[in-house]
Amino acid sequence: MIHFLRKMLVISSLCLVLPFIVQAQIKKAEYYFDNDPGFGNGTAISFSKSAKDTTFSFTAGINTLSNGIHRLFVRSYDSVNKSWSHSIPKMFYKSSILSSPLVNITQAEYFFDTDPGVGNGSIINFATPRQDTTFSFIASISSLSNGIHQFYVRTKDVNGRWSLTDRQMFYKEAV
Repeated sequence: MIHFLRKMLVISSLCLVLPFIVQAQIKKAEYYFDNDPGFGNGTAISFSKSAKDTTFSFTAGINTLSNGIHRLFVRSYDSVNKSWSHSIPKMFYKSSILSSPLVNITQAEYFFDTDPGVGNGSIINFATPRQDTTFSFIASISSLSNGIHQFYVRTKDVNGRWSLTDRQMFYKEAV
């Protein structure tokens, strides 16, 4: 038997919070999306005291970006060498679905190895429709052969929309 804990992570499309580690005597840092506005023309990142090894986090507002694939670039200015670092890119996807309010989950299903089609997996029972996206269930693996398998889970909301299918690989061995 597999005991599976399912958690769905909802990422706000209003901001990205990313940690960056830089090494130098950092005087300032900036970020920009997609197209380079030129050194010193990005959005300034506030952080505390300059240091040789600086780790900082910041929030980059993405509410003005269109839905789709974007790149966030971050760079810093070294006050000792009086030069800008290379821009570090991080690719992400902005979706309006992520900024939608949470809706109740009405159905969940799982399957092993081969997708039987949406709505045709083994039903995961839970009491009532819920926004709480953490639930536990037991999935029997007794009919599976020994070896590597893939375990899949997906959910459906009150609007009839199915989630993406999450996959977890596991190994079943003879007991």
